[in-house]
Amino acid sequence: MMKKKFFQLIQWKGGIFLKKSISAFMSIVMALIVLMASINVYANDIAIYTNNTDSVKLMFNISTKGKADVVLKCTDSNNNIKHLKAVIKVQRKIGLVWTTVDNGSWTIESNSSSFSKIYSVDLKKKGTYRAHFVITVTGKDGKNDKITKNVEKTYS
Repeated sequence: MMKKKFFQLIQWKGGIFLKKSISAFMSIVMALIVLMASINVYANDIAIYTNNTDSVKLMFNISTKGKADVVLKCTDSNNNIKHLKAVIKVQRKIGLVWTTVDNGSWTIESNSSSFSKIYSVDLKKKGTYRAHFVITVTGKDGKNDKITKNVEKTYS
């Protein structure tokens, strides 16, 4: 009789242990799923919608030979743009600091309703680069849309 109660007690406590183990395992699996879902992704280009334009598209590419191309496209089919000013810089990461490369900075101003510009610069060293865009679009209503974006690439 004593043996029977002892084995029933072990089975009962073992059941609790098994339930706790399954709960812990499921918690770890859920944590891993959440971590994997929050991985950073870098885009080749970014399309942005603002109050004063239909879209602003920013692109940054580096060829295998080290030619960096920066593209800015702005479209406005409703003719809302009064003025556009864009400052674009190609920058190289040195340690924790981003430094603008030689001949890698442009300032553009336009009063056109649609706008497209392509700029290029030859990179001298391999490394991590980004195109840094600061764009201000002033609408005919006098309101500004300010867009600041970075698109990062590696030249290897």
